Amino acid sequence: CIGVFMFADAYGHQELRERSQDYIRKKFLCVSREQEFLQMTKEQLVSILNSDDLNVEKEEHVYESIVRWLEHDRPGRETNLVEVFSQCIRLPLLDEAFLNLIPAPFACAMALSKDPTEVKARLTGTNGCPQRLGMTASEMVICFDAAHKHSGKKQTVPCLDTATGRVFKLCKPPNDLREVGILVSSENDIYIAGGYRPSNSEVCIDHRAESDFWQYEHAGNRWLPRAPLLRARIGCRLVHCCGKLFALGGRVYEGDGRNALKSVECYDARENCWTAVSPMPVAMEFHSAVEYKDRIYVIQGEYFFCYDPRKDYWSHLVPMSVPRSQGLAALYKNCIYYIAGICRNHQRTFTVEVYDIERNTWSRKRDLPFEQATSPYIKAMLLQGKLHLFVRATQVMVEEH
Repeated sequence: CIGVFMFADAYGHQELRERSQDYIRKKFLCVSREQEFLQMTKEQLVSILNSDDLNVEKEEHVYESIVRWLEHDRPGRETNLVEVFSQCIRLPLLDEAFLNLIPAPFACAMALSKDPTEVKARLTGTNGCPQRLGMTASEMVICFDAAHKHSGKKQTVPCLDTATGRVFKLCKPPNDLREVGILVSSENDIYIAGGYRPSNSEVCIDHRAESDFWQYEHAGNRWLPRAPLLRARIGCRLVHCCGKLFALGGRVYEGDGRNALKSVECYDARENCWTAVSPMPVAMEFHSAVEYKDRIYVIQGEYFFCYDPRKDYWSHLVPMSVPRSQGLAALYKNCIYYIAGICRNHQRTFTVEVYDIERNTWSRKRDLPFEQATSPYIKAMLLQGKLHLFVRATQVMVEEH
């Protein structure tokens, strides 16, 4: 995308320049580490970094990107450093401890005094120094499939701001899609894939799988179509790994009835296309999938697999001690928590097991405190750096025992 921006800038294509510029600002943390970022001119760099719309959580990211750009051609760019710092760095947004670690030549370029009192004065207050876009973001809880799948009601997508308690509504999924694969990426992009369109018939249980793939646009509160899946599927799992998206498994209703899928697809956002990769060793429709250190871990029942996208290879891991499906998998620190689920005898269980990825070991934790006959609605998620369970209207924070 930086190449597109530089091309548009060189040939005076204003619309293309602005669109590519907006994309770079939105994906800044990822884009700024690319080789093309280091090729930009001083003017192009400043036009990106001096914007309120830069998607960074900390001003330190801006400083670090300037230093990388400088070091790529220090003899030719050092004379521009004062100007770049003055136009791009917002000093009141930098942490005081971080400022004290800045090397003397760069501190001088930013006109920083080594007097701690003066530095602190420069940091006090942000009047006239607006925050970047990424600094104003709130942690949100988004509820998909809020409507019962067999109800005639169209689903809503409530969105809870955990800091203020305010509830917003996201634009409804196109065609009222249900049982979609859903993913919120590390860059806060929301994707949905596959699913089915609810039937008007109350007795219909065999739904036609869809291959739709959509990305949510935050600014316009709308869903933008992307290249469809190669294979229509209901209930697939979407995972972001190694800079790409993966759609794993799911089910379809065709031929002799209900069929689980083992196929896996990989989506390249730059090319807007899907490609088939090595299928899972076993077909799965009620599985869980999480990413950790460029690997995808897939769990269901007596099966536990690890996929390496770079090698396109599946390996077998030791499964849980209590095989079950339809449970909840959540990554917390370096562990995968697998919570509750349905056993082979179709009994609901509230067993909690934890897989330590680094040690390659499973351990049993205290079961959830529910009666065996109950069937609570449970969801697991990371919130404010801790693993939480949401049980209907009750919230229980998971602690280590």
